[in-house]
Amino acid sequence: MDMLEKRQEEELKLINEQAKKNIEDLEKQMKLMKEADMKAQGKLEKQLAPAREKEKEAYKNLQDLKQLFEKSKDDAQAERAAANLKFEQTKEDSMKAQAELKSQLSAIALRETETNKRLNDIMEIWKEERKEAAAMKKDIKSLRDKLDDANKPGFIRRVWRKIF
Repeated sequence: MDMLEKRQEEELKLINEQAKKNIEDLEKQMKLMKEADMKAQGKLEKQLAPAREKEKEAYKNLQDLKQLFEKSKDDAQAERAAANLKFEQTKEDSMKAQAELKSQLSAIALRETETNKRLNDIMEIWKEERKEAAAMKKDIKSLRDKLDDANKPGFIRRVWRKIF
């Protein structure tokens, strides 16, 4: 009976050693999975940072374009007001002054046409910037969704299942 007990003890020791080794292997694999998860999360954060910067830059550009648009509009209105005042004054002057005013009005009209063209160009640029900002927001949301998904409980288990 002594031999049988000895053999059983040896088998139990082997089983215990195998179990310890399996636990150590499992802990190593879990540690590797956690490190991979942290790397993926860091990578997503690195991808989000430039997108956030681009969004800030696009917003600043939109604000600058808006200010430029308002300034151009005010300048055009101021030029128009000045031209109308001058026109009224030259009405009372001689025909020569009237001809000179018509020449100036033509130049102002040409400038106003150019200003309107520039305003239209600025509006087109502004629309494009808004489209780009919307696309960036969509990209940021997609990246955030991926980050949220990676941070959900059970992520390691899903990755573990895919691997094995």
